[in-house]
Amino acid sequence: MPATITPSVIERMCGSDRKLLRYFHHGIFDLPLAPFYPQLNLEEIAGFAVGFWDLKNKSKPENLDTLSTYQLFAVTYDQPIALSPSFQVKNAFHWLNTRNQFKENGSATDRQKKKYQQLNPYGRDLEQRLEKVAYWATEMLKQSLQEEPTKFITEQEYDTRRILTREYEPNIVIVTNSVDYYTREISRKLNIHPSSRITPEELQQILLAEAQNYFPGLNPEEAKKAYGKD
Repeated sequence: MPATITPSVIERMCGSDRKLLRYFHHGIFDLPLAPFYPQLNLEEIAGFAVGFWDLKNKSKPENLDTLSTYQLFAVTYDQPIALSPSFQVKNAFHWLNTRNQFKENGSATDRQKKKYQQLNPYGRDLEQRLEKVAYWATEMLKQSLQEEPTKFITEQEYDTRRILTREYEPNIVIVTNSVDYYTREISRKLNIHPSSRITPEELQQILLAEAQNYFPGLNPEEAKKAYGKD
């Protein structure tokens, strides 16, 4: 991505919707989506992070292991998200689009919209772009979706749980449930991940190292081949 992803861009894209930002934050911090970032628009990163976080907290498709990369991502298009007991949105992208201030009738200025366009350079060729991502990135994502989700709780909630249980709980991350916190942390997370600011060779090494954390027996040469490197 050619431009820095600032907290203000994240906030305008999500319309200051704290619940949407919470799903976005939890999705990118809990799921191994970084290998896909170079092939995605910022809007797509947000939509898939929200959709996959919601999916991880629900029952999974029975055929999850057999899905191709594009089929796996397409699952989020057909997945309604319940915003309350009596109301749900069509999917993550519909939720995002109804909040996005960079859209035609949004409040963002022309200058802000121009910068936003730089963060969303791709057209409607998602399937072709996802084919460029290594097979192990998809396997990492499938594995993560079947694991227990991280518990994101506030410091107050954490203190209450410790008093009640008197036990240490693993897989807990303490957060501040505010728009400012989520936009700042999302911005920080996205800006430290692989982007067009590094060389293809550096990107390959970063992604291979991440893959080998999930699959210790992964053959680097096979990984390179799958990633499109000779």
